[in-house]
Amino acid sequence: MRRLNRKMGLWMVGMAMGLVVTAGNASANSTIQESGSVLIYPKVFGTTAYDTLIEIVNTGNSMAHAKCFYINAARQGQWTVIDFDIWLTKQQPTHWVVSSGRGTNVFDDFGSDGYGFDPGRVPPVPQGFRGELKCIQVDDSGAPLRANKLIGKATLIRNADGDISSYNAVALKGNPNNDIGNNDNILELNNNVVNQGEYDTCPTTLTVSVLSEGVNDPVLEQIGSCSPNCPIDTTITLVPCDQDLEAVQPSEVTLNIFTYDEFETELSASITVDCWFNERLDASLFSGVFNRDTLGVYARFIPGQGEGRVVGIAEEVHTDNRMSLTAQSTAAAFNLVGEGNRVCSDRTLAGRAGQFCNSDDDCPGGFCVDGGADQITIPLFE
Repeated sequence: MRRLNRKMGLWMVGMAMGLVVTAGNASANSTIQESGSVLIYPKVFGTTAYDTLIEIVNTGNSMAHAKCFYINAARQGQWTVIDFDIWLTKQQPTHWVVSSGRGTNVFDDFGSDGYGFDPGRVPPVPQGFRGELKCIQVDDSGAPLRANKLIGKATLIRNADGDISSYNAVALKGNPNNDIGNNDNILELNNNVVNQGEYDTCPTTLTVSVLSEGVNDPVLEQIGSCSPNCPIDTTITLVPCDQDLEAVQPSEVTLNIFTYDEFETELSASITVDCWFNERLDASLFSGVFNRDTLGVYARFIPGQGEGRVVGIAEEVHTDNRMSLTAQSTAAAFNLVGEGNRVCSDRTLAGRAGQFCNSDDDCPGGFCVDGGADQITIPLFE
């Protein structure tokens, strides 16, 4: 970890330069390239094997406040939440490692990891933490603020050897129109291209292209013989967009999975995302839909009718057994691609394609794709 900290200053310079972008009036869907008012980090570890570096930037020219929530899903059925507040000056980046958090010390030496404006105390996560982090932009009183000034990144760190993999936080933009909705503790994710709502929707469909489970890494095979093998193992991490952080009630979403190989052969399966989902694609619950005789698999994750939505990432681990009896491996994380909004499907001439809907009753002659609105409920503020 000491080597990581020495380089942290350079990482943050790159973070500030690479992530400061203009937040325009985009497609009313989640984004990983622009700033928003809600940031979702789907995969955060604070265990003996893995740690996580969190980075967050205020892209605006005024102070930005955020209310953040660690959601610990390490114990099945015992979902717990840890909340804290951060304050960022104009265009300020900040960072912390989740196992140690970040203190407040105005006497940090120049060039040290803690030097600069402290955003406020960030608590360490409990040992064995596995879950997500969510940060929501708020005003001075703690009320949600749809100002779209936050952007972020997470880096997963393997403690044994320092191997890292990074992904961008998923951002949801708030509708800045003050006449829309309100600033209470219920954030409605109902803004899209045909409905003026509070916050942008999560995507109806997530897609990903991966190598088939069980195949060797084609690059390593070209370099030399893989003996006994050079596998690529992919893990999918998913979190529901609908969450009650006040009552600490986890959400459950049923997802239909459709996979296709290069011959367009379709296989399907169904999974349940309960609070937090983190599984390898060769797990039995996927019913073998990612285990193909072909090289690659294209997959679509679609919520069942009336279900909420999810966001997530994938992480590949490439293992090289060619050079040593001890396998050498490295990881690479990437965001899943989001598609679509909750709208009426044009199945007949009477259907109103593109009309925002909450149920099939809103779509005469058609049906509502992924009906039901997602909400994020945060603790009441004064």
